[in-house]
Amino acid sequence: MVKASFSIAFDGYEFYPDHNQVHYQGETTKIEPKIMQVFCLLFEHKGQVLSRDHIAEQLWPDIVVGNEVITRAIFELRKVLNDNPKQARYIETIPRKGYCFIFNGSEDNELPIPSRFIEKSSFLKALLFIGCMLCIVISAYFILIDDNNALSKVHKHKVYQTTLFSNGQEKIYSANLSPSWSKALYIKHESLNGKWQLALKEIANNRTKLLLEDTKKLTSVIWANNDSLAYLARCHNTQCEVLKFDLNKKKFLDSVYATNSNIVGVALSKDSKIMALSLIEKGRLSVQLLVSNSKENALFIPDAKLSGSYPVFDDEGKKIYFTVISEDGSQAIQSYDIEKQEYRLISTQFSRITSLEFEGDQQLLIAGKAKNSNAIWRLNLTTKAVEQVSSIPPSNSAFQLDSNSFSSDLFYLQKHSNFDISAIGLEKQIDFSKLNSHANDLNGLWASIHKSVFFISQRTGNYEVYRYSGDEVIKLTNLYADKIERPILNDDQSKLAFTVLKDNKLKMFVLDIASTEIVSEYQIAQTSSLLAWSDDANSVFLSIRSNNVYDIWQYDLKTAQLTKRILASGLVVKQKAHNAGIFYGDLYNKALMFRSEDGSVKVARDFSNIPLLIRPHAIDIDLNTMRAFYIEQGEQVNNLVVSNLFDKEDTSELIFKLDKQKFVTDIGITKTPYVIYDKVDSRTSHLVMLNALEY
Repeated sequence: MVKASFSIAFDGYEFYPDHNQVHYQGETTKIEPKIMQVFCLLFEHKGQVLSRDHIAEQLWPDIVVGNEVITRAIFELRKVLNDNPKQARYIETIPRKGYCFIFNGSEDNELPIPSRFIEKSSFLKALLFIGCMLCIVISAYFILIDDNNALSKVHKHKVYQTTLFSNGQEKIYSANLSPSWSKALYIKHESLNGKWQLALKEIANNRTKLLLEDTKKLTSVIWANNDSLAYLARCHNTQCEVLKFDLNKKKFLDSVYATNSNIVGVALSKDSKIMALSLIEKGRLSVQLLVSNSKENALFIPDAKLSGSYPVFDDEGKKIYFTVISEDGSQAIQSYDIEKQEYRLISTQFSRITSLEFEGDQQLLIAGKAKNSNAIWRLNLTTKAVEQVSSIPPSNSAFQLDSNSFSSDLFYLQKHSNFDISAIGLEKQIDFSKLNSHANDLNGLWASIHKSVFFISQRTGNYEVYRYSGDEVIKLTNLYADKIERPILNDDQSKLAFTVLKDNKLKMFVLDIASTEIVSEYQIAQTSSLLAWSDDANSVFLSIRSNNVYDIWQYDLKTAQLTKRILASGLVVKQKAHNAGIFYGDLYNKALMFRSEDGSVKVARDFSNIPLLIRPHAIDIDLNTMRAFYIEQGEQVNNLVVSNLFDKEDTSELIFKLDKQKFVTDIGITKTPYVIYDKVDSRTSHLVMLNALEY
């Protein structure tokens, strides 16, 4: 019997929250920490109905969880208590309301439950403290990985248990497990001294050893074919190189390859004969193959159009797999036969792909989105069958997947980012602290008539459109989108238009604000960005890129006809009432232009000598006062500036100073000027192990 300072006893059961144990009739059952917390919360509120949302808010404050998470916890508790939901003795389901602990028999203890088991903040702090004191591997049943089930079904005879090997405080940029799977190398950036570090993690005891500090940027690390050597990609200014590194002596041995392109990823075939480098040059991602690690034998894969994930080798080193951007802008997985120099399309059913891993037996692991879920997937290259391995929480991504063919374990680097929306000039009208969630919230715009902010959020796991008004957040869509760009409002603020990327297709949707219904949708080019509504709200102006040139197009919503209006232009469009002329951004001459009804064109504001922030919705025109609001880029900060249109003299006036890290999504004026922007709330990273278990 466990001796504990606190226990809950009733009807023969003894719950020990400190030890996550339940004793009954001489038998002891271990339960998961979160399931114990659910029990404590229900027991503390005996006779009260607790909704799923209330339970989730109390116990999962930092992430979004689905109803199935709570349902599973109740299911596990009922198993422990031998409770029949149809004739409940302990936990009753109240349809459409929640759950209630109904047992009211005599209890062995009448003491209140300590707050650490039912309050959301202290429990997490207690776990972190214990983890640091004991130096053990932190189990991640309830933090980042699949709160629906820490043991996710993969094969018919396998389950995965998730374990974290990092504290989430380090900024990890690259990670790789040793061939023996006993150690992990990872690159991190130390913000205090600005140096890049290479660290080694012992998997068995979770101990970390610093191997290298460098002022030059370390971008990628990968083990050689033994546990004593590694390859590092390092960049400084415009020069990058791959170097061999001796882990025992903690020093570089020699340079394998040097280039003026940015090296962002390194992959090595299992026989170590071929290395694949992911290079970025002029914004384009490509692959360089080095045979026997010799730059004299370098092969270049032409026109690979890589995107997202870096290439991986098959077991024989004859093929590499990578993701590409196709001609229509969609994402696809391809293979490249090194000997035959042939491409082959593998799959187009995934999006938001961040990592690939060849698992053997013609199985490819994919971190990305499919079937409306962001997860790690297994694709059978022969049958094309797809199954989900483990889900990935909202605002998280998995990189550098690695698999163990002997144990079926998986390893990856998980990165989490959280963007919030904030503003200057709207503080008296909107409390943005109540708008933001623990997932990505971004692309906000102010609707003055409705006194609302329309924005995009990933709080459900996929991107949706939301409205925030009167301290209430309302979800407006159920699109399960991969991405939604910043919406645009028509002049009377009755319609909202926005583009949705889903299943590798870009569509424009129009939402009626009064009914909150989608009234129309149109498929458009992948390189399209919405700029503004026409004055009569019958069409939308878009910026579409073709051959690296942006043009302004007009999409007629009634006829679904797309017409090119202005060449080499974009950034902003503003149409005067009754089609009495149009303002637009001349990208070539860097000026705000006005074209009148008769077709004549003149300069409204010259920006050629101004460090203008060239980004849609970072410039606005007030037709009432004939002034332009725009962002000037400075060395330390950006400035929101206003100036009169058509004035020959400089009438610019500084309104706000903005941190350069703030991404402006809306500027304008109601009674006073305002600016809405996205900001990074937090970025964390974890080394994650999925241990394969029998069940």
